[in-house]
Amino acid sequence: MKRAVDEDDIPSLTKIAELVNTISYKIKQIAKPVLMEVDGAVAGAAANMAVAADFCLASDKAKFIQAFVGVGLAPDAGGIHLLSRSIGVTRAVQLAMTGEALTADKALEWGLVYRVCEADKLEKTREQLLKKIETRFI
Repeated sequence: MKRAVDEDDIPSLTKIAELVNTISYKIKQIAKPVLMEVDGAVAGAAANMAVAADFCLASDKAKFIQAFVGVGLAPDAGGIHLLSRSIGVTRAVQLAMTGEALTADKALEWGLVYRVCEADKLEKTREQLLKKIETRFI
């Protein structure tokens, strides 16, 4: 994407945007619960996919970054829409315009993630959540 931006390659940027912008929408259309695990930094579209998931489990090392501003782009993959609905317009705009990283603990406080745990406990946390969900809904 950076190459396309640097070279002002509009056809490539358009194609990338079309593909990426459907990801979060498709996640929201899945009839079953969608769970995402984050261990480390997720930026751009990946950060927005985490917001689109029904459950996001994050390690204490996780960071969520709206990186689009770093290459002169507006957030895609439903970024502003999903973030605004999750954390409010003001916070969403601040993240999108600054590109600042949101820590796992802050993401939990703001309601973007379901649970935060140590990285080596992600699998156990996921399995506990899946067991809880499947006994009730699946």
